[in-house]
Order: sequence, then C-alpha cells, then structure tokens
Amino acid sequence: MERGAQARGLRRGVQHVALPGSEDRLDRRSSARLIFFSWVGAGFLVPMLPYTVISGVLGVLEADPGGGDGIASAAREDTVFLTIGFTGMAVGLAVALPIYLRERWPRAFLGHVEDGPSRSSGLVTAAVVVAAGLGLLWSSWALGGTLGLDPAHREHGDLQGRLLNASAGLWALLGAWSIWAIIRRRPARLRRWVPVTLAFGASGSMFAWSGWKLPMVILRPGGFVTAEYTMLAIVQHSLSIGVGLIFMAVVLRAARREDAAPPGSAAALE
Repeated sequence: MERGAQARGLRRGVQHVALPGSEDRLDRRSSARLIFFSWVGAGFLVPMLPYTVISGVLGVLEADPGGGDGIASAAREDTVFLTIGFTGMAVGLAVALPIYLRERWPRAFLGHVEDGPSRSSGLVTAAVVVAAGLGLLWSSWALGGTLGLDPAHREHGDLQGRLLNASAGLWALLGAWSIWAIIRRRPARLRRWVPVTLAFGASGSMFAWSGWKLPMVILRPGGFVTAEYTMLAIVQHSLSIGVGLIFMAVVLRAARREDAAPPGSAAALE
C-alpha cells in the first residue's frame, strides 16, 4: 500500500514536471466553458426581461398577447411561476455575469472607448452591417411591416411575435452599435464597459436565439411554421449565428488584448 501511494505520488510529480502548463490549460478550458454557457444563457434570458415586463403589463390590462382567450386563460396560472423562475434567472445573469467579466478581464472595462486600439477588418465590418440590417428588418416586423412575411402565415405575427421581434431587433442594433464603438473608438469619452457589456449580451442573443430557431425552421417539429418565408428564415438565422460568433470573437480579442497590456500603457489607463 505504501509503495503504491509512493508510486502514484511519483507519477503525479513526473506529470507535473513533464507538463508544466497543464493546470493552467485546465483552468483556461474551465473558464472557456463557463464563459460559453454563460454567454448562451444570458443570450437566451436577459433579452427576455423587457418582453416579460411588457407581457405582464398586458396580462394585467387583460390584453391578449396571442394564442386566443381560451389558451391564454388555461395557461395563465401555470405560466406565472415559469415566468417568475425565468425572470429570476435572467436577473441573476444580468447582475452576476458583468461582475464575473469585470473580475476576469478588469482592464477591458476600465477607461474610455478612445483608450483602446482602433482595429477592424472587412469581416467585422460586414458583420456590423448584417447585424444592423437584421435589426432593422426585425424592428419593421415589430412595427407591423410585412416585408419578407409569408401571406399564408401572417396570422402567426401576433402581438407576442411582434414583441419578440422588437426584442431581437433591439439587441441586434445594440450589438452593431457596440461593436462599431469598440473598433472605431467612438464616441471617444464613452466608458468602455458600456459597449463591451452590450456587445457580449447582444452577440449571445443573436447566437442563442437563432441557434434554437434554425433547427426549428428546418425540421418543423409538430408542424412548426414561421411567419416569414422559409428560405428567408433559414438565411436570417444562419447570418445571425455567424454574426453572433464574430461579435463574441471581437469582444474576447479586445478583452484579452487589454488585459495583457502593460500597466503603464494607454490601454491600461482609466
């Protein structure tokens, strides 16, 4: 038994010497998983906070957000507890995630936008343009526009759908603006944590929601249909997933670059 314990200890010591950065790599992988799942979870839940509040107000005013009076009345008592639960998780993520990011990359949240490096690429610029276009399209549907909607399924564009489109459009536009602010360093005196936090949330929203909707559009479980044309739905959700990933890459690159900057450099100044 004693020799076995000594052998195991010797083996662990040899592994530690042979792999000097193994613990650091394990920590980085754990941190990456935490960031990814927090990003997706926040992308799902945080953008739903305004929708939840508005739906609650409409419920108090006895407005039908969609689905008919019978369905709404039958599900009201059950969904109230689900709404409270999802709202609590969303609020928790909205509070805890920025704190974690601030602790993880402190310098990325200090100073002003003008302090960071002005770097861009054609891919990032194209992603900003696509996000702005998607945001305007979804916002137009929220306001009652019919461009791209299938006349055979426009009944699915009820008030609930319009509220969801308004939320998606708002976050897409916020994402486009925040990434533009990061790469262009404008407006100069804006606190850096504002676009960094908004870009993180917006990219997660675009990736998570479209990552869930795209398989629904393609597989059509339970006869699922969308208000827009099928091909348009596939294209917009595919673009949204790609834009979300690009925006997240911009945020992570900026955060890591700022965190690695020397303490006396302009990027580290508050």
